[in-house]
Amino acid sequence: MIGVIGILGGVKGMGSEIGFVEDFALAAMDKYLQDTNASLQKVLMNPDKNVKERLYDFYDLRIRHNIERMSCSRGCFVNNMASEMANNSENLRKRVLEMFEHTVDQLASLIKQGQLEGVLQTTQGAGQLAAALEDAWKGALVTMKSCRCADPLHTSRRVILSTILR
Repeated sequence: MIGVIGILGGVKGMGSEIGFVEDFALAAMDKYLQDTNASLQKVLMNPDKNVKERLYDFYDLRIRHNIERMSCSRGCFVNNMASEMANNSENLRKRVLEMFEHTVDQLASLIKQGQLEGVLQTTQGAGQLAAALEDAWKGALVTMKSCRCADPLHTSRRVILSTILR
């Protein structure tokens, strides 16, 4: 969290009031997403690639981020906040859920587009597939943190994209 404090600098309203930890956590998650979301959006919206290529690039970028910036030891900041604090803060739980749902919605939209264009052969509902992809990714992140290696991320990507999104 020390790095997050440095990133956030002074956040207005984060004095000694009772909601300090909750306010801090919410601001930290928003800042984290602001910093990481731009590159992910660029990949997901790349008009020069088809849907399947964008999905592969999306997972490749996520894997590189976890290897290069997190040394396979920290996982996703938002996932960590969800597992550590969502039980204690309804506001935090709701914000995490919004973030998760936003990602699933983006992936579902892309999957649906790929199905309509014939790039993705699956007939499973796009929303269900997107939710399953994200759940599998979160599980791979937990395993990655345990073994401190990228193998679970590569396995998840390979199985998800070659089997589920063929």
